[in-house]
Amino acid sequence: MNNTYHRAAPFVIIFILLCIYLFTFVRLETKSGDHWSTLDATYPHQITRIISGYLRQLAGDTIFIKTAVFVGGREPRIPPESYIYRLASHYDAALALQPKLKDIYFYIESYLAWAGEDGVNLANELLIKGMPARPDLWQIPYFIGFNYFYHLHDPAGAVQYLQKVALIRGNEGTAGKLATILLSKGGEIGGALVWLKTLQEMASDIETKEHYQKEINIYEQAWWVFLALEEFNKNYGHYPSMLSELVPQYLISLPDFSGSDFTLVYEKPTLRIHRAGSDVN
Repeated sequence: MNNTYHRAAPFVIIFILLCIYLFTFVRLETKSGDHWSTLDATYPHQITRIISGYLRQLAGDTIFIKTAVFVGGREPRIPPESYIYRLASHYDAALALQPKLKDIYFYIESYLAWAGEDGVNLANELLIKGMPARPDLWQIPYFIGFNYFYHLHDPAGAVQYLQKVALIRGNEGTAGKLATILLSKGGEIGGALVWLKTLQEMASDIETKEHYQKEINIYEQAWWVFLALEEFNKNYGHYPSMLSELVPQYLISLPDFSGSDFTLVYEKPTLRIHRAGSDVN
């Protein structure tokens, strides 16, 4: 008799948890009288995880579907500020239950990141939270990097996530080059140089390594100019008006990038490298 009870106990517990979750879900839906046109509050993800128990996957799918129906049927005239925090809380609960579900990250980027500064900050928080669960999904750090650059106008913040994209196999070229451009655009020549050397080490074929070496040579010459600028400022208490003032006391000559796609740009006190064809501002 006792053995029978012990065997049946897990099934009874699962049934009870399912009933509790279904009751909770129905209760949330009956509170909303507009048939999915509004998004009611959800419980914190910690509570949802306890309630759902063994049925986390089902619970996560259910919450995600609820948000998908909401964003598809919401009134266009409703301002995003009126629902983005509730939408974010639903995505947070869905991620806690189903962090490997790829679609959640695409919905977060599509419906939060474009809803003003608060929305993009909420999107980045959720995307960053989900990264450990999907280290193979390059779109997550790419979305974060895009948000930093496009929405928040923060190229430096974008770089660290584009570098993560480049470290995922198959994305070394495009994402790595974009990260280098953003670094050099922001005056971070030393950081761009280190990153180029990292990309060269990651490259598997000789042709790609030689390509990176050509760019490394350019950035190394620019690095010496940067060091000369810092030495000039240390000695005189200000930066020179023109790079030519560094010659010959600090440099034998200025680097000549003619014949390449690169131009050395000095806007006191910032030294940058411009790559032909890159319109990243």
